Order: sequence, then C-alpha cells, then structure tokens
Amino acid sequence: MPSPVTVSGGDVKAGPVSAPVIPLLLIGIGGYLAWFGIHYWRSDLKWPSDPVKAILQGKGLPATAQPAPEAAQLTALTSAYTGTEGAYQGSLPAGAAQNTAKLLLSKYGWGLDQMAALNTLWGTDESGWNSRARNPDSGAYGIAQALGHGGVDTAAPDGTNEYGAQYGLTAAEARQANAGSARWQIEWGLGYIASRYGSPDKALAHENAVNPHWY
Repeated sequence: MPSPVTVSGGDVKAGPVSAPVIPLLLIGIGGYLAWFGIHYWRSDLKWPSDPVKAILQGKGLPATAQPAPEAAQLTALTSAYTGTEGAYQGSLPAGAAQNTAKLLLSKYGWGLDQMAALNTLWGTDESGWNSRARNPDSGAYGIAQALGHGGVDTAAPDGTNEYGAQYGLTAAEARQANAGSARWQIEWGLGYIASRYGSPDKALAHENAVNPHWY
C-alpha cells in the first residue's frame, strides 16, 4: 500500500515510494529473451539446443563429426618420420610403423585380420619393424627386407639401393625407402606381398615353408 500523503505548514510531503519491482523484472527477462532469440536464430553463438533449432529451421540434425579420411590419417601418422625427396628425417615414433601398415591394408583389399601375419613376418621373423635393419648375411634392408630391387635412379645418398621403383613406388619414393623411410618401405613391402603372394598370411606361409626362411 502506498505511503500516505501528509500536509505540514502548507507543504505537501509524500512518504517513501515503492519501486515497481515486478514490471522491471519482466522487462529484463523480456529483453534477455529477445537477445537470446536473435543470436540463437542467427547461429552466431553455440547453444546446447542447436540440434532442436536445426530441426525447426528445416535443416535436419547437424552432421556428426566424421573421422579424418585415411589419407589424412596416414599423413599425420607419418609426418614425423618421412620427408620430401632429399629430406630424410629421424627415427620412428613408437608403433607408428605398425599403425601405418594397418591403415594401408585396406588399399589392397585386406582386413585387419592380416595384421597378425604381417606382424609375425616383419616384426618377429624379419626386421622387427626397424627401418634401418640390415641382414648381415644377405644384405636385405629395412622393414620389408628388400634386396637388390633398386635401379639407376633409386639409390639413397649413402648408396643403399635395395628398394626399387616398383610395387607402387616412384623412383623418388624408392630413394626415401632406401634412405630409411618406414612409410615407403611399408608401401613397397605391401605391394611386393600383394604381387608375389596375394596376402600377408600367404607370404608368411611361404616363409615358414622354406629353409632358410625367406618370402
């Protein structure tokens, strides 16, 4: 109830005036909702309810994030240890060679079930996934243990020339393989297996069937 008005000595004095709290509160809420609605519809801010907005606007549900394409994953995996022609970079991060091989299996129509045979072939029997491995008896080199496949234009700066421009590699890529690039040794090795045996498990079966072991 408003304070009473009193008259004293000819002056009119009013008591303390109560502020209209509820109308001000409603105005504030209305202003915020208007601000929210404008920005929400313009999509210049991110809101948890954006999928609902997308449906209301007839756009359907927002697309879920897709994994990077295989080529992008392979580039990311190998960027630490492969370089451009003539730029041969350091050693492999742990497990990167195996991960690169996994990504490349599908290129040849193989599933991940072939990884066990490949790991036995390269991880246990041949090179231990070491891109600098050298067989002291035969001279075979690298992860795929290539031997004598290089040509006149595929030798690395140190003269190593066991990987050649075949099985999917260009001469420039073969030079990188000969210089210790795990990426291109794996590419060459998988191409070799596909051409000669058809699959890693068949290559391993051949390796186990001959003595001394080779594939």
